[in-house]
Amino acid sequence: MSKEQLHEITLHLDDIQDLFADPEPGSDRYVSGIDFIYSEVRTHVRVLKPPPKFKVTIELPQEKITEGLLERTMAKIKHYCQFKAEQSHKELRVLRHQGLDALRRSLVLAVICVVLGTIATLLSQSGIHNALQALFLFIAAFCVLGAGWVALWMPFEYFLYDGWPFQQDMRVYKQIADADLAIRES
Repeated sequence: MSKEQLHEITLHLDDIQDLFADPEPGSDRYVSGIDFIYSEVRTHVRVLKPPPKFKVTIELPQEKITEGLLERTMAKIKHYCQFKAEQSHKELRVLRHQGLDALRRSLVLAVICVVLGTIATLLSQSGIHNALQALFLFIAAFCVLGAGWVALWMPFEYFLYDGWPFQQDMRVYKQIADADLAIRES
């Protein structure tokens, strides 16, 4: 076997329908089976490391295991993961559009701040009274240019940080879809 690490996840269900259904009130489970798998896989998938392989074992009562159940379940999981990954991809596209819109607005504000900062700097160097000179220099250095930086921070945040959760979701759902699946009697 290769050096690739295999993580095993065991899921105890009363019925295969519990894989995608929320648990009934009073149940021993708190989340659906797929949400449990997601949370387990998510703890091992990192941005800068190659993803590990996963083996998911679903334990069911013997009377709930039928012919072809494994193949049907694998197909449903793959379809579900494809849908969820596509949802995350769409959210990432929306986020990028929001980032571009914010960048457009912020660039206009940053240009205004640079122009005002330049004017305040030029006024402070024009030889007017020392108190006014200090005031214009303060406005140029701290207020106007600082406001320009703050205006640009939001688009930078959109592009640099806000997309990570969606990219992480896409990686996690790919790992779930690619996991080895087994169904056995509990």
